Amino acid sequence: MAVSWKVDRAANLLVLTSDEDATFDEWTAAFNAAASQPDWHTGMRTLHDDRRMARVPSQAEAQSRGLFILRRAKAVGIRRWAIVVPETVDKRDAHWLATVFADRDGVWCRMFTDLAEAEAWVQGNAA
Repeated sequence: MAVSWKVDRAANLLVLTSDEDATFDEWTAAFNAAASQPDWHTGMRTLHDDRRMARVPSQAEAQSRGLFILRRAKAVGIRRWAIVVPETVDKRDAHWLATVFADRDGVWCRMFTDLAEAEAWVQGNAA
């Protein structure tokens, strides 16, 4: 499966994990499937582990992902969304990816290269 997911109601967390070949459509389908589960509820946090990314999405695809996150976050009440990318992502690519995923209305969406740091932030245990 290109994108797997797990809803952890006790942790108030949805974890998405993409493999290196995951497409935008597979990613959105996985999120939508998870959000339709009985364990899903308004106010959940999302952690997207994309460390196996084999290619940096084009700017257009990254913007589509950012818009999807923004729209779905508002529609289903996501409190925080963290995306974890590989440390090998070029700093220039990381800059525009971070800009696309940056929160414009507060602190609810951030990009990380460290999984533990992302987990702490998404759960509200880090600044």
